[in-house]
Amino acid sequence: MVKEGMREIDVKKNEPNLDSVFFIGVSSGTTSQPKLVMLTHRNFISGQVCQEFLGYNFTEEDVFYSYVPLSHVQEQIGHISAFIFGFSVGYGTGDI
Repeated sequence: MVKEGMREIDVKKNEPNLDSVFFIGVSSGTTSQPKLVMLTHRNFISGQVCQEFLGYNFTEEDVFYSYVPLSHVQEQIGHISAFIFGFSVGYGTGDI
């Protein structure tokens, strides 16, 4: 598979823009049936800016408690925030 991929090294790669799909996630279905959602780069950038606007001052000492399935949009936002701000992620198991 790696050798096959290396032969395709000259494949044109399109740079993403604000409206490119960044993530296909799963909604929880809290208000209706669960469904797939397509989020753009703009959606995720807005989510990060909103955190700062609302006064969240994340530091490396913070911990994000992850207990929702990783495919869920909120979990993805939490994990991306951890990467951006450098805080830890703790994974819950069993009954929360």
